Amino acid sequence: RNMDPEEARQRVDAGGTLLCMGVPAGTEMTVDLSSLVIGHKFRGIKMIPPGLHLLCWDAGRDRHAAFFFFERSGVAVWRWDEGLEDLVALPEDDERDRLVLAVRNYAFDGELGMFPTENHTSWPRVANLITRATLDRCGIPAHTKTAAGAQDGAEAFENAPVRPTFCYRDGPGQQRRAPGMPADKVSEYNMDGSERIAELLRERFSGDWRELLAEIQVGFVLFLVLSSLEALEAWKGLVALLCSSGSLMRQKPDDMAEFVRVLRRQLEHVPADFFRDEISSANFLGPALSNLVEEAAAAWDSASNIESDVESEIHTVGAATGGAALLRTRVARLSSLLDQRFGLQLEQRAGDISSLFVSEDDAPVIVQLPPQESGDAAGGAAGPTLEELVEESHGGGKADGAAGGTAHAAAAAGGGDRMSWMLPPPGMS
Repeated sequence: RNMDPEEARQRVDAGGTLLCMGVPAGTEMTVDLSSLVIGHKFRGIKMIPPGLHLLCWDAGRDRHAAFFFFERSGVAVWRWDEGLEDLVALPEDDERDRLVLAVRNYAFDGELGMFPTENHTSWPRVANLITRATLDRCGIPAHTKTAAGAQDGAEAFENAPVRPTFCYRDGPGQQRRAPGMPADKVSEYNMDGSERIAELLRERFSGDWRELLAEIQVGFVLFLVLSSLEALEAWKGLVALLCSSGSLMRQKPDDMAEFVRVLRRQLEHVPADFFRDEISSANFLGPALSNLVEEAAAAWDSASNIESDVESEIHTVGAATGGAALLRTRVARLSSLLDQRFGLQLEQRAGDISSLFVSEDDAPVIVQLPPQESGDAAGGAAGPTLEELVEESHGGGKADGAAGGTAHAAAAAGGGDRMSWMLPPPGMS
């Protein structure tokens, strides 16, 4: 909609600005979950809501990305390096200070596109838990470039993208046996992910459940937007581990209910053929989610069967039942989404517990106890809009702005060398 100059200025002052100097026309970019192609007069984006955002762009033959945290009237200044064919952040020097002052004096206002409005609701749903601490722990602090396939040690080279570090791929999540664990506990340790999740919480997240979920969100958005297979593997590993955590569902149903909500919101953004794609479907998500449904039902049965005649215990029992009820409700909503969007009926997918794990190496270890050991192995289951500053896509009409073009929301379609689960190249519908 059109807005008067005073309202436009208020919105500019209330939001952040990303100044991108010299980006070649035709460069593909993704802002949060919206894709665009850069026009000739594009100099950046204004009116960015305070908080976390993700910028992804084509850098030569690669695709790079960086997270940003914007504050009120905050300005980030990046410039295109023709030699590197990449965006680089300007150091804090006199030149950067002059550019920041120019932005705040509205010198670039006519060349800055407005932040795409569709991101106001869609992006927070998949990234609301990510904090600065999350990015620091993953080795990609705000304003740090990352890329799919970046190598270890790449950070030693100036302006090179950095490889993220994920707890499941690089931490105790993949251990097959805890130090000092007796043989009769190994099978349970591998078949029920609860203890490994507890170890991850202690060793990597300081006991903060929301930070564990935040790392799942980092893996998902880098997989979705940056096409990172490493991020996909990390996301799959944590999701499979949580879906197998039956004991955790009974002990902490509120925490697991929050995980289910995070997962459901993520699956709202993947294409309808996601479960048929060869990368995402093989021995992973369908069986994992079937196990999640079964374990959530068992957690509800366990909570609802608690009986106590002691009046002082009524509140505790009620709280436990309430958490299990919340978990059951959210799992039911997830099941409905899977049925309606993907045609996946979880009750028909239940099978061998080993199919929950991402690879054969992650499958449970079945321990045969020697005769002298006792017990059985336990098992468990205003200015120009952004559209006016980008090139025209096939899905939109001709823009009248100085740069000419349209932005479009990211859709689930592949193109060219892209895989079907990736965000589409601009212009695809």
